[in-house]
Amino acid sequence: MKKILVSVLVAVGLLSAAEPTPLDKDGSLVLADARFLTERSFIRFSGTVANRSAEKWRTVQLAITVALRCPEIRSLSFRALVGDIDAGSSASFSDPIMASIGPLDQGCAFDRATNVTLASGLSETAYQRKEEEHRAEIRRKVAEDIEATRARMEQDRKSTEEVRVICRRVYETTFDKRIADLTVKEVDQISTCRALGTYSK
Repeated sequence: MKKILVSVLVAVGLLSAAEPTPLDKDGSLVLADARFLTERSFIRFSGTVANRSAEKWRTVQLAITVALRCPEIRSLSFRALVGDIDAGSSASFSDPIMASIGPLDQGCAFDRATNVTLASGLSETAYQRKEEEHRAEIRRKVAEDIEATRARMEQDRKSTEEVRVICRRVYETTFDKRIADLTVKEVDQISTCRALGTYSK
């Protein structure tokens, strides 16, 4: 199977390896030496991402869209993981991006990349801010759970006190009555209060 080496296309323009491509609006991350290579039944995307900022970038991932010359599949979108990049350094990557585009002799071939962008990744400052926001959200939820538990306990306490008051009244109005003189309702109240252990003064 014929191997084809092509340069990466970003947006709609052809870029050579010598022309770095900014991946974020500040130009902190730059893609360089980007290449696509067809190898048997898959395409390999490789390159280098340089971190030109003064802080570390975490979990950098690229989003790529490629155009294909193929009867059925015309385009394909995928992601390539680069990883963490320290300040002032670079990280190289090489990922197979497609399990199969079909044999070249059946009309399927890589045409060009139409877009390469930063899919995810955070500077150290942004990462720390996100982590703090996450911790703050956890603290907020814990505080809400504690408050909800306190509210339930207070409600249970009030309900228990109400039951004691009711059962005390039942006791005061029935303790000296003969069983034959009790109404059906009073019998039920006595039974309930005794089950709760509150049929007393």
